[in-house]
Amino acid sequence: GRLTVRGTVYDMATGKTIAGARVDTQSGDGRGAWQHASPALYRAAGPSRVEATPAYRLIVSAKGYAARVFSPGILSITDGEVQLDAELSTEVTVRGVVTDDKDKPLANIQVRLAKAMGIDGQTYVLPELPKTQTDAEGRFSMTGIPTGSAFFSCSGTGYRQIERTAIHAVRSWKVVSEAGGTG
Repeated sequence: GRLTVRGTVYDMATGKTIAGARVDTQSGDGRGAWQHASPALYRAAGPSRVEATPAYRLIVSAKGYAARVFSPGILSITDGEVQLDAELSTEVTVRGVVTDDKDKPLANIQVRLAKAMGIDGQTYVLPELPKTQTDAEGRFSMTGIPTGSAFFSCSGTGYRQIERTAIHAVRSWKVVSEAGGTG
């Protein structure tokens, strides 16, 4: 059968409604591959509707925020209707340097976001886990990471990650105020 989705999208830090947030419905093949099924816009003035097939996930996104996945297991479904009140975290670009145990920068190291958590401490599931590779100076840059905290994994031939369980705070150095200024 088909489902109707209703709800509101909020900024996790302020609790304010995010106008113009997008909800993308994807259907799955059961093997981890997902494809676009049917889009809808959620507006501050009121929710829109979107129909979805039973094997689905919802991806909520908005400009300036990290996209977030909501799967059927955490959604409440009543009489073919899904209530989705989603919270999004502002997105941050994470930059860093990967070094060896003697602080020497390492090139060609694969860096992956292993897990992200929002500022509420809850898991923040992204549509895809971002990954990148370090340059000749050991530097990397990764976009679309939610404000909160995260685990990163690093791998490279001949190397083993020392701090596998280190939790890193993900915050922006530059905060844009509602007035448009920076602080």
